[in-house]
Amino acid sequence: MVSPQAKAINERLSAYRTTLVERGWVPTLEDLRKRSLSNARLATEPTGIRTTEVTAGIAPALLHEPEGGGSGWVYLHCHGGGLVTGTSAGWSRLLGHLALRSGWPVLNLDYRLAPENPHPAGLEDAMAAFRWLEAQGYPADQIVVGGDSAGSSLALGTVQRLRDKGICGGGCVLLSPCVDFTLTNPSIKARAEADISSTPEMLDLTRNLYVGDRDAFDPQISPGLAAMDGLPPLHIEVSQQDILFDDATNLAERASKSGVDVDLKVWDEVPHVHQLYAGNMPEADESIGLVAEWLGSRKAAKEASRMSAP
Repeated sequence: MVSPQAKAINERLSAYRTTLVERGWVPTLEDLRKRSLSNARLATEPTGIRTTEVTAGIAPALLHEPEGGGSGWVYLHCHGGGLVTGTSAGWSRLLGHLALRSGWPVLNLDYRLAPENPHPAGLEDAMAAFRWLEAQGYPADQIVVGGDSAGSSLALGTVQRLRDKGICGGGCVLLSPCVDFTLTNPSIKARAEADISSTPEMLDLTRNLYVGDRDAFDPQISPGLAAMDGLPPLHIEVSQQDILFDDATNLAERASKSGVDVDLKVWDEVPHVHQLYAGNMPEADESIGLVAEWLGSRKAAKEASRMSAP
């Protein structure tokens, strides 16, 4: 059953979307960047978290650390925003909640945005941040990479690049993932009316700004189309009403068929990246708890494997 808080948020988002449609709104980059500023206020402010500004290789980042020490593992997150909007500050509260629930430090990356910095700038920033974490003393297999929405393409692309170099990270978390920039999946049109957060027009705009004159079918740009074998375990979450539903489920199916350990959670009647409402929506808090639990299971499995090794 959908919580009263989720229902109220859905109604508010739906009314806002209806108003935009009635006004004949056509999305622009400036509009989307202004809208993304509100993400910082969607969640409650977590307590018991220390946040530090760092330079993680190439790009600036916020490091959210729970008071009382860490776990020996670390989580690297690439925020959403179509790869053309968003900042680490806008995701600070969400990722602070995750650091608090998991007990892990969380590196919140401010990667370079398109169109000013087109592909592969953001992916290079994510790779550099991973290497930076290794330089801080974290083994590669104790670094979990994650992202939400289009930031998921950087997270998935990072673990794929690492795989191609013979390196297996600790896992990958993908929330409402956008990993196929061909925009050919049926759910984009089929769920266009149900999705109260995103529209096909918004996807077209952000895709064109990010991809430019490159081929969207290139797996380097659309990591959902790349080979999945040899990837670390994946945790994927998506809403039934999300126009990117097929991105998530296709990825889960392809990865699973390639022998990858996949954990897929499908939500009912919550907005795209509903985790941004942490502290204000029970489903967001439940999701963060699921991610934290999955992160803990990765650490436990690795430790058990090491204990059983001859």
